[in-house]
Amino acid sequence: MVDSAANGALSKGARLEQRIDPPQPVGSRRIQDPDAGVRLTGKLGPWAVGGLVARDRGQGSLSAATSGARASAVVGRMVRELGNQSSVGVFTTSRHTNVDGSDLLALDGRWKMGQNLVAVGQTVWSWTRSAQQASRARGTATNAALLYTGRNVFATLFYSDRSQAFRAALGFAPRVERSDRALR
Repeated sequence: MVDSAANGALSKGARLEQRIDPPQPVGSRRIQDPDAGVRLTGKLGPWAVGGLVARDRGQGSLSAATSGARASAVVGRMVRELGNQSSVGVFTTSRHTNVDGSDLLALDGRWKMGQNLVAVGQTVWSWTRSAQQASRARGTATNAALLYTGRNVFATLFYSDRSQAFRAALGFAPRVERSDRALR
């Protein structure tokens, strides 16, 4: 779910199974030229938290490139382990300049329902504004999977849906306006 170069403990205990192709809300390459920043991660009992705040001189968007604007980037993650290799989490990102901006909020979970059966799910909401186009957009992305692994059998039942307006300014969202259902 989170780019490995940027995540540290941000995704610890709260990854979404990679087999279901979720949007990546954070990619370390999206913060191009930071001039200041702080990253904190930690774990206390069943709780894991992480955060990143950075000021970016990079040209994070076309409108920022032409205006010379700097961007502020904020990433936050909190996960609660539920025992038996299960967890729930919340994730948020924000990237803003004086001319455009994008916010994202995600809820996810992983439930181990038996020795061989795991259910995973994630719902992501995004809000984007562009001053040059005087527009605002809201989008959603949802992923869910039921995974069965045995000695001789591996099966995945999954669902994936992304609206046309879904954006992840600090990450990557593959193929928007797409809905998939499959049994493999």
